[in-house]
Amino acid sequence: SAAMDNSQNPNISVIETLPARRYSIGVNRRKNERTSIREGCRGGEFIMAYSYEASNDAAYIKAKKLGSKAYHAAVQRHETPYLPVLDEVAPDNLSYPHVNLGLVTIPMDRVVGTGTRGRTNAFACNFMPMLEEGSEFSGKWSHLYASVVENGVREPINVLEYMNKYYVVEGNKRVSVLKYLGSPMMEAEVTRIIPPRTGEKENNIYFEFLDFYKDTQINYIWFSDE
Repeated sequence: SAAMDNSQNPNISVIETLPARRYSIGVNRRKNERTSIREGCRGGEFIMAYSYEASNDAAYIKAKKLGSKAYHAAVQRHETPYLPVLDEVAPDNLSYPHVNLGLVTIPMDRVVGTGTRGRTNAFACNFMPMLEEGSEFSGKWSHLYASVVENGVREPINVLEYMNKYYVVEGNKRVSVLKYLGSPMMEAEVTRIIPPRTGEKENNIYFEFLDFYKDTQINYIWFSDE
């Protein structure tokens, strides 16, 4: 069954239904209700329930605090506090083979960065927002949050997959909101970038994963050894 990440926010009232390939988000909109997270299965579907966040602005403030916490923790570890950028992780990625995988349900914990630098500084390394409340960015984030809680995610994001990690080309704020909500999966248009073989352990593991994916179409299992 799908793994559930409750680390971002346990105070949102959302029920997520995750069949094998597609999912939708519905809402239990009883304001000010506080319920604990529940999980279980119903008819082969994975169910998650959260309590409702009455204020969209309050959600942004909480998300920004999570971003600030991750930012300072990364600085203390002498790591970059912002999102990884694929163009910097793999500078030659444009010359590697690209394979269009189409619409795929991807695990959120493997969505780690962005394709290009763009507005990378708007997000901490955990995809939580960093810009001040009251900014145009915060308004758009809060509006999107309200839309997701009300209607779910209407459009898939666009990502590049490299070494079984996903880098967002379009949809950073959707990823941010869904990570804040603790969603385990989301739909994405995926382009796989295949690196050259190097003989290194991680590279060998990735090519074993490609064989496994070809047979199973499963992308949420990652091998730890050759």
